[in-house]
Amino acid sequence: MVELVSRNYARALFDIAVEENLVEDIGEEMTAIVSILKSEKSFFDFFITPLVSKQEKIELVDKAFGGKVSKTTENFLKVLIKNGRTDAMPAVDTYYHKLKLEHFNMVEATAYTVLPMTDLQQQKLIEKLEKQTGKKIIFKNEIDQNILGGMLVKIGEKEIDGTVLNSLKNLEAAISK
Repeated sequence: MVELVSRNYARALFDIAVEENLVEDIGEEMTAIVSILKSEKSFFDFFITPLVSKQEKIELVDKAFGGKVSKTTENFLKVLIKNGRTDAMPAVDTYYHKLKLEHFNMVEATAYTVLPMTDLQQQKLIEKLEKQTGKKIIFKNEIDQNILGGMLVKIGEKEIDGTVLNSLKNLEAAISK
């Protein structure tokens, strides 16, 4: 239920952001607000608890974010409060981010390697992934000692597993047949 609600709110916010030409700004504001909510547990608890009145929450939004975020973001937070959906904020941010990537024809890719990739290796991989997907790649290289060697690439919802560990598992499966 929260997932469907979050998607609907994210879509509504995104559509307004497109109309106002504020897709990036509102996305950054939402991510910053969710980051604050996650890092300040007492603030998040206050924000989601039904024991605190909606008016008190709206006053908190005015104090904490008034003049610091766009009117659109501020009004969106108030709509969530009035509708009792403040618990959906983190998921709304996640879905909004996905919509933003789609809108700008982008996709996130993470390459997991044992050692950091060189700039040249990263550039070549980005070019290859952009050619395969037809999208602009938002790239990240993360170190993972558990893969032994090779590379695991997660791009959107897909995985390309070229790790030594995966090769060993495939070899083991082939031998045991």
